[in-house]
Amino acid sequence: MATNAANDLFVRNGDIAMVSGLDSLPQRIKNTLSMLQGESPFHPKAGSRLKEYFDAFEQSPWLQRWVKLEVIRLTCVPYYDAVQKKAYPLVPSVLQVLEVDQIASDRSAQWLNFRFRLDVQGVGLWEHVIPVLVPRGERPLRPPGWDQFRP
Repeated sequence: MATNAANDLFVRNGDIAMVSGLDSLPQRIKNTLSMLQGESPFHPKAGSRLKEYFDAFEQSPWLQRWVKLEVIRLTCVPYYDAVQKKAYPLVPSVLQVLEVDQIASDRSAQWLNFRFRLDVQGVGLWEHVIPVLVPRGERPLRPPGWDQFRP
């Protein structure tokens, strides 16, 4: 299913809008990097650790390297899905992460723009600017009663 700029599902021609193929890659990257690791009760190890890295390294020259390493992890390291009982990368079809750069933006905002340069299977060099949610401040990952939803 496709989402709009506000991350909401929307209707196109009377049906829920769908996205597939290469058009789905920016949405997949956005959704995967914007979900904090531990945030999903069904997939507690899915999602990214970007918030942790921003909290620990925001004023460090190491931050961009940690961000790139996290994108490499999400595109290359298989995630074991206990629900589907299979392993797959959370962001598929990426052969190599060439660059991930944060575009200068107001850090008071929670959505940050990143420029991605990736080698995508069947496409080659692929570049795109994608907003990613990197929340500020304390944020509990598991609200009360969350564990009752875990498989």
